[in-house]
Amino acid sequence: MYSIDDPATARILYGISSPYSKSAWYQAWGDPQIQNHNLFSARDRNVHAIMRRKVASMYAMTSIKSYEPYVDSCIELLLQWFDEFVESGRTFNLQNYLQCYAFDVIGAITVSLSLRSRLDSTRLTQADFASSSANVWASSSPAGRIPTAS
Repeated sequence: MYSIDDPATARILYGISSPYSKSAWYQAWGDPQIQNHNLFSARDRNVHAIMRRKVASMYAMTSIKSYEPYVDSCIELLLQWFDEFVESGRTFNLQNYLQCYAFDVIGAITVSLSLRSRLDSTRLTQADFASSSANVWASSSPAGRIPTAS
């Protein structure tokens, strides 16, 4: 396992024009029946480039700026959570709430649904969500390192 913390090195390794291919680790994030079925798990450079072009406009600065109202509403929600804890005097796990905030932003931008509304409707807690999210990483990361005959 490697950890890259130098921005210049990260650009060389992960940049669009990187000379390095994605490793087999990415296969664990795709459908085993469908080669290159999503942008994240696609290892073929040409397929990845075609898929990336289809979504590139979503990451243009004008698009990013249009997401601000969604992010602002999620910030308001996060601050409401914090206010509830201040008023009640209860402690809370900041990491769990920041993770929920990140998923709130993703949900608000992509499907106009916050994680909190989902949690409220299913009676799950932020801790339940954080635990299941951690379990995904705990199981998929080793799965991506299982040797294959390819």
